[in-house]
Amino acid sequence: MAGLHILLDARASLGLTDRRAVEDWIRWAAEDAGMTILGTQSHLLQSPLDSGPGVTALAVIAESHIAVHTWPEWGIITMDMFSCRRFNTLSIVDSFTRTFGVTEMLFYSEVPRWGPP
Repeated sequence: MAGLHILLDARASLGLTDRRAVEDWIRWAAEDAGMTILGTQSHLLQSPLDSGPGVTALAVIAESHIAVHTWPEWGIITMDMFSCRRFNTLSIVDSFTRTFGVTEMLFYSEVPRWGPP
């Protein structure tokens, strides 16, 4: 295995409508994993319920991507992080859990991926 892809879905209580918090966490995660950000994009998306806007944010990194999506109306946050090389998943997940006040992990997967050795 050269690369790693982590997928995480969780119930959370913090930062679900905070575009800046999501952007800051993505930048931190890229730095912690030793990745190079090539560009970022984020948007606030209005919820059909009156719970504040959800956030969709993406960093294109030289090694692949980091994406975070929130659904404040359901208290849900997801994260997708893929790199063509290994990184410290414990550090990433611990920070994500603390930053967004994760109260329940709904889904978590670490998928080994092919990549340059």
